[in-house]
Amino acid sequence: MNKVYLLIIAGCIAIPSVSVASDYGLGVSIKSSDVSVYIPVRVNESLFVEPYFRYSIFDSSEFGVSTGREDSSTTYDFGVGLFKVLNSINGLSPYYGTRIGYLSSENDNQNRFTTGDWEYKSTLRGFIISPALGVKYSFHENISIGFEAEWFYRDLDGDTVTNSNGTVTISDRSQTSSGTNTKIIIRYFY
Repeated sequence: MNKVYLLIIAGCIAIPSVSVASDYGLGVSIKSSDVSVYIPVRVNESLFVEPYFRYSIFDSSEFGVSTGREDSSTTYDFGVGLFKVLNSINGLSPYYGTRIGYLSSENDNQNRFTTGDWEYKSTLRGFIISPALGVKYSFHENISIGFEAEWFYRDLDGDTVTNSNGTVTISDRSQTSSGTNTKIIIRYFY
């Protein structure tokens, strides 16, 4: 799995050398379940490279007279995508490619009961790969909206710490998941 991390880092480092002779821009997802920011680099009319990053935090708490619950989650991922753009017809351009990235997720759940306390902490890190198909519509030479469908595969490893009334259990954790996702991305090129 370390080879995958090196590939992601090498791809992100290579972006500045590609962008010297290219158009670059900024993209944001406008779908409420996706808070990604994209940095598209148009290598030529038929190829673009797109580094991305996403960071999200969730905190929640509720307390009663003798019980309580706190939940927190921090997730971030970053990576790079490489896409081939097909011939444009009336400003509509289909494209396909793949994103590869690194993902980190930390969760902390604490419960307080009259019978004692319970805490669960989980840390997962690993890679994600996402082949994607999309179509973008250019409103202007520099502004487009993209609709994208992807299939993703995640392979994450980490650990879990459980503390129940002072009894601590540490265990290794592994998680793989796959599925589909859709994105709506506004891109602006400088």
